[in-house]
Amino acid sequence: MTDRPRAYAIVNPAAGHGRGARLARTIAAEFEAAGMTLEVAVSPGPGEAARLAFFGLTLTGVVFAGYLTYLELFVIGAICPWCVSVAACVVALFALAVRDLAQG
Repeated sequence: MTDRPRAYAIVNPAAGHGRGARLARTIAAEFEAAGMTLEVAVSPGPGEAARLAFFGLTLTGVVFAGYLTYLELFVIGAICPWCVSVAACVVALFALAVRDLAQG
């Protein structure tokens, strides 16, 4: 069994008087025809798509910063102060995104 490539989208079904939902179905069909899977998260209300995107991007940033920190500590053997400060900022942004989602 082979895993198909995946893509992710956040859709506001009410956008454009329903055009957002129709466009999501069309795009999902195009991805399916190309041999990919499109995972669609439906935005439950105004501003939710931005909150979900903020969470997803900051989560990606935390994972990448963790990987770079691993490289610093265990592969390179040197610590870059700029890299540590960027990683701290990314973690702080992620904490804000988690708090924002938790508050609803």
